[in-house]
Amino acid sequence: MNWVASFFGILGALLVSFKSVYGWYAWLIGNTLWIIVGWDKDWGSVIMFSVYNVVCINALFQWRKKK
Repeated sequence: MNWVASFFGILGALLVSFKSVYGWYAWLIGNTLWIIVGWDKDWGSVIMFSVYNVVCINALFQWRKKK
């Protein structure tokens, strides 16, 4: 699952760098997978990726407001 989470994180970064709103969705998927990976053993990561998901959701609303 780490590879899949990494893939979505990298894909999200690339898509956002090309100004694609789909990057935020990829990041949401990647962050959620990292939350699942860290759930039993790494609470620091769970908190960080949970906050990242909140940031991604906010970014989606901000990007959609511009249009």
